[in-house]
Amino acid sequence: MTNDPNSRTQELGTQFPADAFLWILRQRVSLPQRVAGYVHRPELVNRAMPTQRRLTVLKAGGGFGKTVLLAECCRQLRANGVAAAWLSLDGSDASATLDPYIPAPCASAGLVVRDRPDAGLVAQPAASRVAMVAQELQAMGRPFVIALDDLEELTDSASVALIAFLLRQGPPNLHLAIAGRRLPDGLDVAGPALDGQAEILGSEDLRFARSEVSAFFHNGLSRRALAREASRSAGWPFALRVSRNSGNLESGSAGGEDGLSANWIESRLFAGLAADARDAVLDLGQFQWADDALLEEALPSIDALRRVRSLGALDGLLEPVRSGATRSWRLHPLLRAHCAAQRFREDPERARSIHRRIARALALRGDTVAGMRHAVQGADARLAGEIFVGTGGVRLWLRHGVTPFHEANGLLPEAVVAASPRLGLARCIHLTLTGRHHDASALYARCAPAAKRVGGEEGGTHGDVHIDDCIVRGTMGLYRGEPVDSPWMRAVVHDAVELCQRRGLDAPTRGHFEYRLSVLHFIKGEFDQALERLTTARELLRTSKYIEFYGGLLHAQIHFLRGAVPDAERHFRKARQVVRTHLLLDPVAMMSCEVARRELLLERDPSAATEPGGIRKALTDRGLSFSSFATSLSLFTQAKLVSGGADEVAAFAEKALVRVRAVGMPAYARLLAAAQVTALVAAGRIEEAERAWQRAALPSTAASCVDTERLSWREVESLSEARSRLLIATAGYDEARDLLRAYHAAAEGRGFRRTQLRAVALRVRLEQQAGDSEASLRQVRRYLGLFAESPLMLPMVLEREACEAPLRRFLRHAEPGSAEHGNVKLLLAAMRRAEDCSGLSLSDREREVLRLLPGNPPVKSMARLLGLSVHGVRYHLRKLFAKLNATSRPELLRRAEELGLTGSGS
Repeated sequence: MTNDPNSRTQELGTQFPADAFLWILRQRVSLPQRVAGYVHRPELVNRAMPTQRRLTVLKAGGGFGKTVLLAECCRQLRANGVAAAWLSLDGSDASATLDPYIPAPCASAGLVVRDRPDAGLVAQPAASRVAMVAQELQAMGRPFVIALDDLEELTDSASVALIAFLLRQGPPNLHLAIAGRRLPDGLDVAGPALDGQAEILGSEDLRFARSEVSAFFHNGLSRRALAREASRSAGWPFALRVSRNSGNLESGSAGGEDGLSANWIESRLFAGLAADARDAVLDLGQFQWADDALLEEALPSIDALRRVRSLGALDGLLEPVRSGATRSWRLHPLLRAHCAAQRFREDPERARSIHRRIARALALRGDTVAGMRHAVQGADARLAGEIFVGTGGVRLWLRHGVTPFHEANGLLPEAVVAASPRLGLARCIHLTLTGRHHDASALYARCAPAAKRVGGEEGGTHGDVHIDDCIVRGTMGLYRGEPVDSPWMRAVVHDAVELCQRRGLDAPTRGHFEYRLSVLHFIKGEFDQALERLTTARELLRTSKYIEFYGGLLHAQIHFLRGAVPDAERHFRKARQVVRTHLLLDPVAMMSCEVARRELLLERDPSAATEPGGIRKALTDRGLSFSSFATSLSLFTQAKLVSGGADEVAAFAEKALVRVRAVGMPAYARLLAAAQVTALVAAGRIEEAERAWQRAALPSTAASCVDTERLSWREVESLSEARSRLLIATAGYDEARDLLRAYHAAAEGRGFRRTQLRAVALRVRLEQQAGDSEASLRQVRRYLGLFAESPLMLPMVLEREACEAPLRRFLRHAEPGSAEHGNVKLLLAAMRRAEDCSGLSLSDREREVLRLLPGNPPVKSMARLLGLSVHGVRYHLRKLFAKLNATSRPELLRRAEELGLTGSGS
């Protein structure tokens, strides 16, 4: 196969004219040359390297170096013998144009492209040439990269569908890399991202770090000049290039970026504009975006948008912005920045007046953050505070999520916050959600008395300030792990119940308090009450995607803890779909969903002992609610224990304890100390474990460990299990029996099947180490009785060192073919995988494919059942063959059965 692009011309001549192809080859298929002054960024290039995953996305604004980075990746791939095709997209690329274009770069990269594809390859006749490329790539077998630049130019839906087709149904050896300012509608990158098959790099990833800024200037800047340039450019590559070209860096001249931009715009772009037309453009530059109605409200006497649209000099610089059914526009960001600055220079009061009018108009639309931003630009921070309070205040968080709430808080200066009790209460929420609990408590102590006075003027417990105060106190209690029986939390519950019973309270506010009470019942292990409150909350907040997600997640966790695995999985799937569809930009929701899902997966299949990316950072940032923290810590600890990482857990817990104790979070500290003790015992560091228990002043009696009135249920679990393991390790068998009996009785009384399994698995360990083989067999039988209805393997796998022997004794006496016999084999296989095959783990799709194999169905039938393409099924089959070292379906099934991957617990 030749790599000479000229040799491809004749083969492609039957598909489109040779002269057209040569033009494409020169202008759009050729890899861009490395820019002058290029700074190599090896870590970034490695992150963006397309062959590491199915899809690589570079999504950032103009001037961030997307094309430079993507071209460098392709350049390195070609140097290493990997085929990399390049295509720069164009706004005129309709599907009829793009379909024949795509084979051109592929051919130039060395792919032999035939005249027509196999008729049965795809079900999309319009994708004939793209399908042809996919077929040839599959036959080629080696990694092949297709890089598409300027993706924002692609506006034709059929063209987008061609790219989506390659992403969805392309062969496994195809790696797509796309770069653009935005992603076109219809191109789903969320699915591959959530499945771990995509890397999305944004503007923050592409910004130059301070060391890279220094390298950009050949390490020739002084410390002061480097600090100034890093701050002024904010790491934006285009701004750095303008500064480097302009000079005067050491003098700190402000000319640089602004001077060059302003000179070009005023002398070239605005040349020939009448004064009133130029004014209209400058006024329009005060808007982030604008539609006709907004312009009429903010600039009632100027038809600015119509006038600017009519200016030929601005063709392409007035960009459409999609906002529902309303057609909106914005100036190109570089032009808008110049116009905003120039208006302030020429007439600052006119600029501020426009911003204040924009702020009020946006506030009436409920666009809180944008309105506040314009108020600040209009030098009216007080107006920003009024907008924040008028559009919800504290309740902005409940309605729109964490991200806009934090952004709004960042726009409020301390002086404005100090002057308003309601803004002070909102700032308490902001500090709490970002883990600054001491600051939140101190601020609440200052603003609460004033809030109560204002509340009294509003009508006591019937006013908005009182409602805000209740929300704030509940949030602070939940996020700092306030004891469930503390006066603080008792007052929170009392006020929430009173508000839920009040007549006339609006549905969203009542729905919040119903949900808050549901969470409090969940934390205490009162699941029936939690579900009752949750049902009411969902009815009151039907349109809220947050309650749909978090309510679904809570429902799933309750089913999981009760051992109802199919119901738990169903609710987890629904919650995950809500995240993927509506909350993809909310990192807390994304992490919460993934942690809860993986906890269930780990319980069912301990070979899937992996931690989600970012879980350690989440555990140390102190911004998680107590319930989310407990779930995340449990997943992290158990996954590491299964894979032999006990020392790693102990070290992590030691460092995290220092942080949470410093900010006064005793419930979090108890969970971390219990995890530390569990890990130390698992690592055989018994004396250290005893010292850690004493140092943390953890409870030592059965009654104090299983104190469901004083402790949350997660604390009861962590303390009871850690204490039991420590007692067993130090031969305190009688005391351990008492504790485990009390622990099991409490779990059984609440119907917590998962907890019962944990308690029984620990009893098997206890009796085995105490030398009572008959007692250990009785506990094995007890475990199997629970396991038959709730197939959770993790409790027994965690204790595999002591539990394997009694399981094998039980197996010798069990009737072959019986349910107990089969379940013991599943548990032993799970132990063997954890011990000998800790590196083996199957993806969700691989497990689904594996479950269909016993019937030996055709690949097409499997594809239809799983909603996959034929290529997708074959891809997962190849992965299964490789992981299980099998060469045929029968051998694959035998290996899977030996490893326990085909039973109910797989």
